[in-house]
Amino acid sequence: MFAASCTRALRCRGKLRQTSAMCVLAAVSWAAFYVFLTRKIFVEDKDVSRAASSGLPVLTLGRLAEDRNHQETIPGIRRCEEQTKIVFISVHMAKGDVVTNILQRFGDLRNLTFVLPKEEGDENTGWPQCFQTNHMLPSRTGSYDILCNHAVYNPRIMNLVMPKAPYVTILRRPESQFPALFHRYHLAQRMGILASDPLKEFLLQPGEYIHRFR
Repeated sequence: MFAASCTRALRCRGKLRQTSAMCVLAAVSWAAFYVFLTRKIFVEDKDVSRAASSGLPVLTLGRLAEDRNHQETIPGIRRCEEQTKIVFISVHMAKGDVVTNILQRFGDLRNLTFVLPKEEGDENTGWPQCFQTNHMLPSRTGSYDILCNHAVYNPRIMNLVMPKAPYVTILRRPESQFPALFHRYHLAQRMGILASDPLKEFLLQPGEYIHRFR
């Protein structure tokens, strides 16, 4: 009985020592990590002074922790103001659908009026033809707030439909956009290009294949 009690006591002491060792190791690890942070992440005073003297805005983790609402602004740039009228020229294969989705959600939340395609089920407002008023549904209010479907830029007509609206678009480098368009719309099959590398073949004699496409 006495021997069993001693054995249990020794086991408890062993577990206590093991737990204490783990706590010490964790404390040492945290201390080392904290030292690393203070040396590598926080900006030193001399660096702050140097950056401040150059006129650049400086934001350290310490300042950010003290003021959660701290914001750095560029001198001369006004704060953003909400726009409820906008024309977004959506370019194919340039992530325009992402922006279109955001604008549609924004307009829906604010009960804005959209320029919508006249043809049911069509996501293009006249594209690939130049945008005209007969490509869109009439507005019940007589005015429009957002145009964000695929439409070919036509400043004269668009300014009549949405006067004084800001215009936004996304431009993609042609050398990356064209291959994406070429494969997305299966242009090789539509032009009858049978080469192993249809894009390269097309670029070697584009006039010939464009004529076939027409």
